[in-house]
Amino acid sequence: MPGGVGIDALAAVAKPAQGEIRVGYATNTQVVPGALLSKSATFNPGEDFEWIGVVGTFGGAVVVGPSERAESFEQWLKDVPRRTRPLRLGAGAPGSMSMLAAQFLAEVLGGQVEIASIFTADAGYAALRTGEIDAYVDGLPNALEEAPRASARILAVSSKDRATAAPDYPSFGERWPGEDFSTFVAIVVAKSESEAVRGRLKSGWYGINRAGTARRELTAIGMTYLGLDLDAATAYAEREILRHAKLLTRFGRVR
Repeated sequence: MPGGVGIDALAAVAKPAQGEIRVGYATNTQVVPGALLSKSATFNPGEDFEWIGVVGTFGGAVVVGPSERAESFEQWLKDVPRRTRPLRLGAGAPGSMSMLAAQFLAEVLGGQVEIASIFTADAGYAALRTGEIDAYVDGLPNALEEAPRASARILAVSSKDRATAAPDYPSFGERWPGEDFSTFVAIVVAKSESEAVRGRLKSGWYGINRAGTARRELTAIGMTYLGLDLDAATAYAEREILRHAKLLTRFGRVR
């Protein structure tokens, strides 16, 4: 169910039609800025969902266009303030982790940055190719696939640690200890579903974790696999929602 950066889909999961079973995936962007900033959000992350499991996290890749000449992230950071015009940086929806990472970079670079909110990755890479923007913050799994197609390069990742699938790219946490702009992915179902339905879903998720296939395949494309279930999943989601809300407060609004 596309549209509304996933908010409409989560609303549908929270209130399934009679006789339907709806399972959804939830990310920071949907459950935090989506619920706080969207006029269309009709769900409460803590009250409406059973958190079946937390799959894992991924950072945002700082992708630069073909005209950028810096060979490293450090060099790029040094070069930006010397430009004759502000850096044009694209990121996702307002309040998303990619947007917060972009706002952090703007702060680090002393305001020499113009940020554009771009709602789809296709539009982001098109803007990179045409030179409309100089850099773009995209989810690492997608960036590993799409950046080469756009003649673009990844310089860094906004997570705390380097990703196993992308060990050559420095992380924000390495460069600025404590900084982490990662997105989590979780599986949710409405709490109004029967215990039998919720129990089957929990058993299925437990089986996926034990099989190990999901861990291998998702790690290979740039995700840090967590595979949390039961109380651990709920506790993790609560902590991450709070962390994201604090980042929203820290950076305020889109520039």
